[in-house]
Amino acid sequence: MAPNGRVDVVFYDTRFDPGIRSNDVVYTYSTDNGETWARNVRISDQSIDRRIGVWGINYDMTSPPSLASAKEHAVIAWDDPRHSDLSVADNLAVGGGLQDIFVANAQFSAIGGGASKAAKMIAAGVVGLLAVGLILLVVASAARGGSGDQAARRTRAEEPKPAGVS
Repeated sequence: MAPNGRVDVVFYDTRFDPGIRSNDVVYTYSTDNGETWARNVRISDQSIDRRIGVWGINYDMTSPPSLASAKEHAVIAWDDPRHSDLSVADNLAVGGGLQDIFVANAQFSAIGGGASKAAKMIAAGVVGLLAVGLILLVVASAARGGSGDQAARRTRAEEPKPAGVS
């Protein structure tokens, strides 16, 4: 339960299974102690192929996805073998393959205060310093460019001329 009383629920669901023994992570919440629930939202961006990894040998069938609730958001994590290299024979063996952890965030309100006076003052200071630095760079380049041309002209005028050339 979130500090503001929102009840968050996350679960594996097979309703999107294309017939390959897969499931998806689904999320819902209630703001009235379970009287009503928000529509179910599919959190996983693709179905989790359970023919690969520890689920393939019915080893970890009861481990639910993880959930952490805060006032502004809920963080959801689940295991997924999608990065298994299926060209490697051991990954295709029963129980083989990688088990990575994927994370998603269900956000309800802005995190952080975007309107902080201190943040605005710091941003203004950084922009001001960048502007001053750019102006100094342009002035230094212009000053160097003028003196550099004169030095180049002087060097060419002072170069010795080949014999027989007047």
